[in-house]
Amino acid sequence: MSELQKLAKDRAYFKWRLSGQVLPIQGLRSSEIELVNQIEKLRKQLIDGFITNSRVLGLKAKSRCFCGRAKEDHIDKCKRCREACDSM
Repeated sequence: MSELQKLAKDRAYFKWRLSGQVLPIQGLRSSEIELVNQIEKLRKQLIDGFITNSRVLGLKAKSRCFCGRAKEDHIDKCKRCREACDSM
């Protein structure tokens, strides 16, 4: 495995772990809820810039739909998911 492949694998695993993180807020005080909201905001910023930063590192990163398929950068869903949503 080349260094770029290892880097891509490590970054994909990190993003997968970060994207799946759910922080429940039941039973928290207002000051704790504010901290959780800050964490969520920072996590979203990190995920939003992930594709761009991967490309800067020399990886062939693609934007992905929530289903995992590749999508166009300016569209929020892949073609298959868009067609499924339109047919509903």
